Amino acid sequence: MLEAAILEYLGRIRQGSLTDEESREQQKLMTATVQLKGLADVVAGDLLELAGSARDLRTEPGDEITGLLEGLYEAVSRAVRLAVKAVREGDASPAREVVGMRETIRAEAEELLARQAEKLQGDAPEYLRRVRVRMSFVDQMRRIYTLARRVAEVVLPQALVRPG
Repeated sequence: MLEAAILEYLGRIRQGSLTDEESREQQKLMTATVQLKGLADVVAGDLLELAGSARDLRTEPGDEITGLLEGLYEAVSRAVRLAVKAVREGDASPAREVVGMRETIRAEAEELLARQAEKLQGDAPEYLRRVRVRMSFVDQMRRIYTLARRVAEVVLPQALVRPG
């Protein structure tokens, strides 16, 4: 929906001459669109496939890793919602919030990986499959957050955007 609105807007402004400001705005919106398409590709492809793999896996009662995975998912989902809001409304406030989540997301992912490494045990095929799915999930959440951050950065003044 946001992508369609952006593309419609870009089509309208392409019909006439652009001022420098309009040209910069068009470039920002095109960048946001590309990042949103990348994010959608991750969700529709990799994450959906991963969900299919995870569907058959059993979790153990009291498994703290599941809670950490849910926390990471919630944080990344929030970042995506805020990034879309920032672009849709042209508001730097939610964009700054998304960029500010960078260290939190990184720390949560690292904590999850460290906890999973501590609990590594044996060579039971079901257990190892569950670990692989979880690690893939963490990787996908990092990718989605990075794309959401790039979408949000479109709204921010260039001086506030950190490389990487």
